[in-house]
Amino acid sequence: MHLGEDDWVHMGEPVALADGVLARLCLSVDPRSGAKDGPYVVVGSSEYTLDEAAALGVALVAMANAGHQAIRP
Repeated sequence: MHLGEDDWVHMGEPVALADGVLARLCLSVDPRSGAKDGPYVVVGSSEYTLDEAAALGVALVAMANAGHQAIRP
């Protein structure tokens, strides 16, 4: 029996980050052994661990906050 990729890879709903750039939570599970790989956050064609994705989010929020502070009197 040969199982397709749909039986291995589980993808969450996409979140639009920018024009044409989607992020998704992804986990693969070997249907025979049950071994899991992930979860990961896939942004465009790049794959991040949960910690890496969280750090990226923190950096983006810090950048936005710095921009807000720069334009406030």
